[in-house]
Amino acid sequence: MDQGHSGLAASLNRGLSVARGEYIARMDSDDRALPERLEREVAFLDRHPEVGIVGTAFRPIDQNGRVGELRRLPQEHIDIRWASLLANPFAHPTVAFRTIREVISSSGISLSEVSRLRCLFTAGDERESGPESRRAEIAEHYLDLLDAFIELCPGEAGVGALRRREALRVARLALRPPLPSGWRRLLGRALAMDPGLPWRFLADLSMAAGRRLRRSLNATQPGRTR
Repeated sequence: MDQGHSGLAASLNRGLSVARGEYIARMDSDDRALPERLEREVAFLDRHPEVGIVGTAFRPIDQNGRVGELRRLPQEHIDIRWASLLANPFAHPTVAFRTIREVISSSGISLSEVSRLRCLFTAGDERESGPESRRAEIAEHYLDLLDAFIELCPGEAGVGALRRREALRVARLALRPPLPSGWRRLLGRALAMDPGLPWRFLADLSMAAGRRLRRSLNATQPGRTR
């Protein structure tokens, strides 16, 4: 199928428009996959007709062919749904999905708002949050979105774990120096979401301190591997 020089996105969309099979698998010419990847993904979709898309963890490979650390993505249904509001919860070269299209109602969130939320809470590093003066405001929007999401699926498995995890994330953000304006309100909302937050926060601090100590020891003792 000759697409000329229309670009990757246009070529992918063209391929999707003419696909007639039951499933579509995504893979670029320079991607690598284990031999059983497609077999296992198709078998899973066959066994679970209620599932629309599957993917896997992955290891990035740089331009010199060096293989990076394994990166795991959300696996539970509730976590995938929540993550999909902020970023793509699947790695493109790992997915297989059904060709059936479904119309999804709009969430009412603007693209600029999603961009700010994504900047604050994705990629596993809350330090990439933009101007400190906006931190509390953006986090308030994040909590509003989370509350609306949980209200839509209160009885779904995993909601409790999602609330606890996100409450801890917001607490970390609220208490990161310099303290943002409105940090007390943020902590109050996080505590209302998870009454056990103080204990989880202290445990998180202890684990973080332990990781920093191990990194310091490793840096001063080159022969250590742990």
